[in-house]
Amino acid sequence: MPRWLRSVVLISSLITSFSLFLIAQEDAGRRISPENINIQMGDDRALQLLDDSAQELRGAVWSVDDPAIADIQGEEDGRATLHAKRVGTVRVSAVLDGTTRFRDIKIWSPVRPLPQGTTRWGNHPIGRDAGDIPAVPTPGGVTMLSLEQTDNESTYLRGTREDGIQLWAWLMPEKTHHVELICGDWMGGALIAATHEDSFTLYTVGKDGVLRWAHSFSGVRKGQAYNLQHLIHVLSQSVDGTVTQVTGIDEVNGHQRFQLTTPASHEKLIKVGTQGTQVVCASTSATNPLLTAVSRISVNMDGYAYIAFTKNEWELEAQTCAPGAVLDPHNLTFGRDEKLLLWQIHPDGTYRSSVVESSKAKGPLSDPVSPPSPTGAILTDNMTAFCCQSASPTPSFRKTSPNPRMSTSIASIPKAK
Repeated sequence: MPRWLRSVVLISSLITSFSLFLIAQEDAGRRISPENINIQMGDDRALQLLDDSAQELRGAVWSVDDPAIADIQGEEDGRATLHAKRVGTVRVSAVLDGTTRFRDIKIWSPVRPLPQGTTRWGNHPIGRDAGDIPAVPTPGGVTMLSLEQTDNESTYLRGTREDGIQLWAWLMPEKTHHVELICGDWMGGALIAATHEDSFTLYTVGKDGVLRWAHSFSGVRKGQAYNLQHLIHVLSQSVDGTVTQVTGIDEVNGHQRFQLTTPASHEKLIKVGTQGTQVVCASTSATNPLLTAVSRISVNMDGYAYIAFTKNEWELEAQTCAPGAVLDPHNLTFGRDEKLLLWQIHPDGTYRSSVVESSKAKGPLSDPVSPPSPTGAILTDNMTAFCCQSASPTPSFRKTSPNPRMSTSIASIPKAK
């Protein structure tokens, strides 16, 4: 490439970068919203002024640079209504507190539809996109819900109507990086989660952008599901996976209606202990909790919630041995009493329990085993009608795989070959 041509390309790149910088500077602090607007002649377009936290600013004075192309036909609640009169591009200005913001709007012919791929409008992000979903249609409600997080981990839920006008922006009262827009609720609002290492909080924001309720839980969120009677079922586990609970919460006011704890699983070590990586003979016995494998939670067409989970009782026993002696896995007896249970949970907090699969065996620890574990096949397709799925669903477990919920102590014992 000739030197003169390289210079031209460099100058062109610098001009482009500087132009983009100027545009960003022009919008710093506040901007006209929506952006990237394309409308047709004869259309009306609502406009508003937002700050960098997506809060609406009132009291701006609106104008256009060419009244022959479009004009401001009215203002309501601080928002302007632009009427497109002729094909072309019009520049809209909003003046507030001595500062001016601009937005160029392209007006197309009404004879034919907008070209394929043309953006009708867009909203400027205020930070990291944490998800967006359509809202459940309700009178006076928003059309779209979006969750965004700024660089300082301030999290905002934004409610937007179908023409891109933001009706409200709700600020989460806590700061944490791990936030999730789980789903919309039956009342046109949204369910949001803020997750910490050993706890999480659920927030329900109404269609008006006002917090309806918040509920904090210890442990890890595994899933949630609504029924048509405005009851949300929240499935959670302790961090170590040994305690599993289903909590029923009133969707409207956040009151807790019930909390159920599934039967715990245990392992019993008889004359067995560990020293580092070695298995040794112990003079005493010990009983430890076992991890529970649990399915997702779903509400069936019958209105009941369902979960499947494991209920295991394991027993590891050493034959006669001297305390402290290193044990050979061939000489360890492993007893298993394993069940896969299905709960049908009623809205009043009662439940019906059914055994889906059961196995009982006793033999050398080195024998291969295939313990029962929940799978998606346990819950039929019509049981997902009212399941509020997360963006990061609960992992499923294959029944034919080695048990992923094996306890630390037994799992650490090496198998004989």
